[in-house]
Amino acid sequence: MNRYFYGRQSISSGDIKSVLKSLRSNTISQGQELNKLEKKVAKYCGAKYCVAVSSGTAALHLSVLSLNLKKNFLALTSPITFVATTNVILLADGKFDLIDINSKNLNFDPNLFKKYLFDRIKKRLPLPKLVIPVHFGGLSPEMTKIYSLCKKYNIKIIEDASQSMGGSYMKRRIGSCKFSDLTVFSLHPVKTITSGEGGLILTNNKMLYKKILELRINGIQKNSSKSWEHDMKNIGYNYKISEINCALANSQLKRINSFILKRKKIAKFYTKYLDSKKLFFQEIIPNAKSAWHLFIIIFKKSLSSRNKNLFYNNLKKKNIFLDVKYRPIQTFSGYKKKYKFLECKKSADYFKQSFCLPMHVNLNSKDLKYICSNINKTIDNMKL
Repeated sequence: MNRYFYGRQSISSGDIKSVLKSLRSNTISQGQELNKLEKKVAKYCGAKYCVAVSSGTAALHLSVLSLNLKKNFLALTSPITFVATTNVILLADGKFDLIDINSKNLNFDPNLFKKYLFDRIKKRLPLPKLVIPVHFGGLSPEMTKIYSLCKKYNIKIIEDASQSMGGSYMKRRIGSCKFSDLTVFSLHPVKTITSGEGGLILTNNKMLYKKILELRINGIQKNSSKSWEHDMKNIGYNYKISEINCALANSQLKRINSFILKRKKIAKFYTKYLDSKKLFFQEIIPNAKSAWHLFIIIFKKSLSSRNKNLFYNNLKKKNIFLDVKYRPIQTFSGYKKKYKFLECKKSADYFKQSFCLPMHVNLNSKDLKYICSNINKTIDNMKL
């Protein structure tokens, strides 16, 4: 019997050929495949510059560092994100607070962001210097509202679009940086396309681009073709990505539109055949097209911890392995010991009531019927 996990990569014979070709080349680090990937992604997204690095976390870290923010700067992000988003703020000598999600689209709520700013102005407290809106599940937040507030108060924006490559907002592809200083993608195996492990940074700012290039390779500035004629003015990191990874990503990029289309069809199937009387789904905001990294079900009726575990285990017996993305940031012990956050009740409620279903391009209609049928039956049997 098949086993259904929330995510899985799709590797074609063409992908394998591309990787083998790169292995047989003279350069397997910082070569033609890297240059090709960066140019193609920038063109695809409609941005001026792209830098490929070793992971999505590395991409976030370098993006924050490139802004040259003063020590102890304040940043804001969503509580529903992977810990990398908040860890990189701390690694860059900053601190962070959380803006709760919109309970329908599950993204960073711009109305709560506005209230947060006004409250701090009223109390004469320093304003944040950075906002990192997360594109949860592949869906863009309401970036026009966020951008307007940030522009007014001189706040930098990094879009954590790790999950949304191939999506769009306001008729522009995610990554165009129309509403941000920088945008970050992940190339992890379960994302839209993969390089095995990797990350991408996009920007339209030439100074940020040059800074990131230096930071990617230990802060080294290369000023000539002679390898010994280089300098290091600022400490950087070894966040390079190999030619092998780039070759895989370049091959996958050829199929990105078909990947997005398949994910959209899977989402439509789930929406049509799952019990909408008992469940609701992430609401797509106007002028946005999701990359459908996740398909999330949220129970309308309050779900006890016991019933949540039973629901998960009953489907596990049917080889359907659900997941929950993500545990709210404010609940991690490593943060709770050191920091005090705003109450984020909506994110806590979401976490109690939700599951992520299998969502990847290898699923066929038979698989989807099996998954939907068993989910609906389990809901009925448990009287949820």
